[in-house]
Amino acid sequence: MSEAEMSLEPTKDVGSTGSDIASNNRSSFSKGSGLSLPAWATRRRLAVALGVIWFIDGLLQLQPYMFTKGFVTGIILPNTSGQPRPLASSISAMAHFVQPHILFWNILFAVVQLAIGVGLVLRRTVKVTIIAAVIWSLLVWWVGEGFGGILTGTASLVTGAPGAVILYALLGIFAWPSRSADHAGAMSMAETEERSERADVVSMRSLRVLWAVIWGIFALFFVLPANLHSDALSQMVAGGAQGEPGFIASMDHSVAHLIAGDGFALSILLAVVCVAVAAGAFLEWRLAKWLLGIGALLVLVCWVVGQNFGGVLTGQGTDPNAGPLVLLYALVLAGSMAWRSRWSNYELIPEERTKRAKQVLGGPAWYGRSSFADR
Repeated sequence: MSEAEMSLEPTKDVGSTGSDIASNNRSSFSKGSGLSLPAWATRRRLAVALGVIWFIDGLLQLQPYMFTKGFVTGIILPNTSGQPRPLASSISAMAHFVQPHILFWNILFAVVQLAIGVGLVLRRTVKVTIIAAVIWSLLVWWVGEGFGGILTGTASLVTGAPGAVILYALLGIFAWPSRSADHAGAMSMAETEERSERADVVSMRSLRVLWAVIWGIFALFFVLPANLHSDALSQMVAGGAQGEPGFIASMDHSVAHLIAGDGFALSILLAVVCVAVAAGAFLEWRLAKWLLGIGALLVLVCWVVGQNFGGVLTGQGTDPNAGPLVLLYALVLAGSMAWRSRWSNYELIPEERTKRAKQVLGGPAWYGRSSFADR
């Protein structure tokens, strides 16, 4: 028997009770603790991470620039460029409605985001906060981001499309707390904790499907006619340098010069990478982790170069852009897959070892099932 198999086999200590043994053996199958990868698969940790990002957004909304008319003319109104007329008109109307009383509205915007951040961290308020966050995200995605520019024909992952706030909403839905196991009072404490842990893990099936959709959209963005131009990617990167600190502007110009003229080939290559990353979510963990890593690396590069950290160093950034949200999504998906793989390794052990585990741990209802693996 290999060392890995031995670590999975429950052992009954002399003088220990069944609940003690269950508690001791839980560490072999736990989703992890601290900063381990499986620990990021939980709804609770996702809610807290989103709360921190929302709170940062609220602080960014309190920057001096946001209390000037520049917030309207430099952040909201540019979202009308290239948009269909009805959408552009609605954004313009909202911008002109806000502008005369920008001080009041900006304070309100900041308070809402700070409140969402705090509400997501507090257990008692997380559900109502998620509902509020989704509604607020959709409003901001409309007025503040122009639907991430997806209707302009020039949207790209390089610049942060489809926008950060729509990812806030989607991840917020995944963070919705699950109900604890029914009839928990009839089970031992160890069994109750196990079921609570398993219920708190984000549904891997939903994560996989949405991950594939998002990366399929990223691939589609790269092959839009406007983005296949030989200098399209170069112009995107160079355009982001405006207003940035010297070292970031220099980095943008250097990268833009490096890829100048190669936009078509790079766009096709990046589209293929995006499709591979999308498919990676449906592979076994030992293969999927490499494709998820490639996807995370691509997003990180785009966040640093194309998105310039969301422009937060210019004093005019309202959020860190889409990069951190996609990275958080990758972390949650990877954690869920690692968690599922860890449990599958135990649940699929030979029949005799499964029988022994039932006897030692008192026969929890989920032993021998593959329901979690199918989630």
